[in-house]
Parts: sequence; structure tokens; C-alpha cells
Amino acid sequence: MLFKNNCRAVYSCAVHGNVIAIIDHDSGRSVTNDADNVIADLVSRGFDLSRYHVIYKDTRGIWDQILAPRASSALQCCRPVERERKAGSG
Repeated sequence: MLFKNNCRAVYSCAVHGNVIAIIDHDSGRSVTNDADNVIADLVSRGFDLSRYHVIYKDTRGIWDQILAPRASSALQCCRPVERERKAGSG
């Protein structure tokens, strides 16, 4: 799915099991800067975020997790996924 709006982040997303993977297409706002709206988009499309991990690949190719709220669509915070994986694999 590709989501495009000139005042918003342009991104695509795919569901893999219990993970929603979002890719930032580097147009408009970044997913990082538009995360509240990206989460709201997912909720409005019927995703129960209590059942999914939401990760996104930024324009530098780094994967981060969006720690989405469980009861509303307000963003809590983001945390790096890629750096954790590399640190734990050594």
C-alpha cells in the first residue's frame, strides 16, 4: 500500500505476521516527523495496534520501531531496531 499526500509523509506499508513494516519514500514529511499521522492512518484503516509491532525504514535505511499506544492513536516514542539487532548479534 502506498500512501501519498504532499503535506504528509509518503510511505508504503506491508504486514508480515504481527509486524507492520513501513518504508519512507523520502517525499513530503518524513515518517519520523509525521509519525502521529502515520499511526492515525493505521488505526483508521482498522489495525488494532495492540496486536502489531510497527517498524519503519527511514531515508537512511535504518529500521526503527514506533512504540504505538495501545488505547489511542497518539504516538508514544520511537526506538532503534537496527542498532539493537547489530549490538546483540556480535
